[in-house]
Amino acid sequence: MDIWMSTRSPFGLPRWLMVLAVLAVGAVSGCQTVEDKRVPPELFGRWMTEAPGYEACYMQISETTIDFQTAEKTLRQYTIERVEYTEKEKDKISSDVIDIHYKGNDGDGYLLSIVLVEEDGQNRLQFFHQPHLVWTWDS
Repeated sequence: MDIWMSTRSPFGLPRWLMVLAVLAVGAVSGCQTVEDKRVPPELFGRWMTEAPGYEACYMQISETTIDFQTAEKTLRQYTIERVEYTEKEKDKISSDVIDIHYKGNDGDGYLLSIVLVEEDGQNRLQFFHQPHLVWTWDS
């Protein structure tokens, strides 16, 4: 009798069946993994805008957090959950967009879609849905 057929696992199943089950679970879980995408280092730091109504505001991005200071000088801090890179179209113009999914202390989730634009040798950020807000790197 074949050793694979006669030798039983601790669960009473043939060893070949246990090996097959382990391989199947590994294959399925391997197919479900998502590439770990991180915040690009070009986004790290404090970003400011001169747009009317936003003079006292800033946005600060790190590898794991995104902070917003409001016009009322309130600092709101959020944890970055994941980052995706997509191509979106608006007004028949296609853009490479960085989607930052983040969560507040209350557990609510948010999405910020950013377009990184190089202009005059400097990086600028624009919110995909608010292109009139141009953010420049402060530090």
